[in-house]
Amino acid sequence: MPLTVCFFSFEYCTLHVHLPLPSLLQLLGYIHQQKNQKGVSEMILRLYNPFLWRALKVANPHVRANAASLLFDAFPLQEPSSTREEIDLGMQKQFDAMMVRYTHLLYQ
Repeated sequence: MPLTVCFFSFEYCTLHVHLPLPSLLQLLGYIHQQKNQKGVSEMILRLYNPFLWRALKVANPHVRANAASLLFDAFPLQEPSSTREEIDLGMQKQFDAMMVRYTHLLYQ
């Protein structure tokens, strides 16, 4: 099974369970720490993009909380080959998502 398929499965499970397994979070955290290795940052960005942003907006509070946890852990999500403008736009999108989640936590 290719690494990207495994990583996608871990991501999906982490987003959609009520309480993610600590060992699964540790594994994803280790992968996030390897972003400086060739190709890892691009893989994380490519696999998180379609689901993470959608999960941050769903009605289910557990999915939103899990998505925010992944975003905080993986921050910053960026592709090294991007232009400065693309990086700035991506960073702003991530800051906005984190502020929305943080604001929800303050007023619950």
